[in-house]
Amino acid sequence: MSLCVDVFVRLSDGSSTVLDGVPGVSDSAGSEMTRHTLRWSPGVAELGLDLRLLPTLARADPWVGPEELDGLAVECAAIRGDIAAVAPTTGYGEEYVADRIGNIVAAIERARGVEGGGVVIW
Repeated sequence: MSLCVDVFVRLSDGSSTVLDGVPGVSDSAGSEMTRHTLRWSPGVAELGLDLRLLPTLARADPWVGPEELDGLAVECAAIRGDIAAVAPTTGYGEEYVADRIGNIVAAIERARGVEGGGVVIW
């Protein structure tokens, strides 16, 4: 099973709808195993990165609303900024980690372009 990162929109009635992906753009957030290893490995915690949203992936599918997109972007930037130290703690190579985080960042950018847009990793 794979994790995907998609854009959703909150509707006026409080429900959400997931938007179709963009053809030719990867929505991969990794394999199901990355739910635990990539997002919140003990090594990432030891690096002192201030992560709040990505670690929730170990317990549930985070639905990151428009008001939290900046925070998710900051977390992705922190991982990207220390990719050489982060990757070895996860058991994945730098390119794999960078690609997964890049897909999340791309979804954040798409969500920012949609009124009420957010990102779900599931």
